[in-house]
Amino acid sequence: MIKILRSFFVLIVIFGLTLASKAIAAPNEFLIAELIRSGKIQEAYDELQKSDPKEEDILFFEGLVAQSNGDYSEAILLFNDALVANPNHMNARRELAVTLLLEEKYSLAERAFLELIELDNSRELDQVYEEYIYYIREKNPLGITGSFSILPSSNVNRGTENFAYNSLIGRFVIDPDSQSKSGVGLQAGLSGYYRFSSETENRNTLSWGLSGRYYRVSEFRRANANLSLTHSRLVSDRTRVSIGAYTRYGWQGDDADNGALGVNLGLQHALTSKDVLVFQLRHESIRYFYQRHNSGPFSSLSSRLIHQHSPSLSYHAGVTVSQHDPKTAHSIYRGLEVATGLDKAWSGGLTTGLRLNAGLKSYDEDFPLAGEPREDRFYGIIVSGENNDWNVEGFVPHVFCGYTYNNSNIEFYEYDVLECNLNFNKKF
Repeated sequence: MIKILRSFFVLIVIFGLTLASKAIAAPNEFLIAELIRSGKIQEAYDELQKSDPKEEDILFFEGLVAQSNGDYSEAILLFNDALVANPNHMNARRELAVTLLLEEKYSLAERAFLELIELDNSRELDQVYEEYIYYIREKNPLGITGSFSILPSSNVNRGTENFAYNSLIGRFVIDPDSQSKSGVGLQAGLSGYYRFSSETENRNTLSWGLSGRYYRVSEFRRANANLSLTHSRLVSDRTRVSIGAYTRYGWQGDDADNGALGVNLGLQHALTSKDVLVFQLRHESIRYFYQRHNSGPFSSLSSRLIHQHSPSLSYHAGVTVSQHDPKTAHSIYRGLEVATGLDKAWSGGLTTGLRLNAGLKSYDEDFPLAGEPREDRFYGIIVSGENNDWNVEGFVPHVFCGYTYNNSNIEFYEYDVLECNLNFNKKF
């Protein structure tokens, strides 16, 4: 079966190289690949030298040779090195995906083909990539990921730095327990999925997750469990829709234990070869077991536009509207958030991200003793980075740091927070 697949993959990748060779004058990667696969290594090398090759061209050539010799592990390293030298090298990205599959590294191969669907401007190959993904999911329906995080925060409890609250009947001192507290937490978790057998156009996935967060102060400790079932369908070559149901349970050290049942609807539509529009509708019923006044339905609708400027650079922008209707009248709110950002892959293997967001929450009823409804305005920034070439026993590090400021007319809820997350995760 592997031999048959390999022959099929070679034909598809050669087709991709043919498309790319029309835009690339030097080197002629299509001809070089043909010569290598015909065993004419010296002729392929001579062809490469005609073009005054760059570092990524030499690495790509060596990767093709290793792949042709059946040394898939070495080929994977060489194609990765070519992408480190030039994240826009699309042929190296295609060959890397194929070689990962031949090496039977299914999780990594699936991620590589999903990235190709996002990054490759050749719509002619999208259906081929979908076929690869379908084959992978048939061969590898079960996946598990482990993670460990270090969580330093300047304001774990989102407490205020104000010392007093001005009410209609006077000025009250804010309880010290409601004021901001810093801390460093540890989090560990397991998540996984099981994919049911389905056609290429349809996907059925059962997902689950367990996580726990530890702080020295017991009221900040958390544990969470979630379970979801999602069905998605490719309704055209540009559009995919999904529907899912989920449940989750959260234990909290401050007795704010809660559970939720919800449904979500999604739509992803490719406007052009570089632009994708995503919609997500979510509705859930939240139940607090000890603080029942916070129980009630929550709904949100979000839209996001993603522009893939190049294989190494993408932009995104979106808006989210939300509504929460708990039993306590003064806690009912309507929310609006806008966000934008970019992701960039650099030479050397580093990938970075930047996200900016701002929004507001408007509450319906007067806050107790305030004489007016609560109104919050917030903004934030998040920066992130990772390098898949760095790992500790297979655990890949990912770091992000963010700052959020929440300005409220009710002093209890005015705060700012600076926090980071150093996360290590590994797929098993």
